[in-house]
Amino acid sequence: SYIYLEEKIQRLNERNRLEISIQLVGGKVTFGDAYMTRTANHVREWARHINPLNDTIYVTGSAEGMNVLGEAYSRVITDPLVLVRCAEFQYRWMVSSGQVEITNSTRGNMTITHSGNGCSGDVTVEKDGNQYEYQFRYRYQNSNINN
Repeated sequence: SYIYLEEKIQRLNERNRLEISIQLVGGKVTFGDAYMTRTANHVREWARHINPLNDTIYVTGSAEGMNVLGEAYSRVITDPLVLVRCAEFQYRWMVSSGQVEITNSTRGNMTITHSGNGCSGDVTVEKDGNQYEYQFRYRYQNSNINN
């Protein structure tokens, strides 16, 4: 078996944004006797700003493979994932909006929607007609703040 990872800066697109194409073929991670596989194609579109802290990255693409339980899965970004730097998270990249649909051969379909509320970290997961709300928050490491 082989693993092939290619990251290629393609060009400036019609919106004058840098496009980076990422392709993974034959990806495999081993956990003792279990393993997972992955093949993926993504495009990152980087919108530069005068202040780099205000840059935005748009991610599109898909991935598929097999999880450690032997279940086939596919993941498609149906609404581009928008990454921004958030001051409240020490300017780390956060997904501020976007949507991903995941299909699992055993567990069915799931949709993950990032809120679009800036740096809130709010995510909605829809599965089997039910919606679950989650909030992802940055935790400061090496601090005395009890969260």
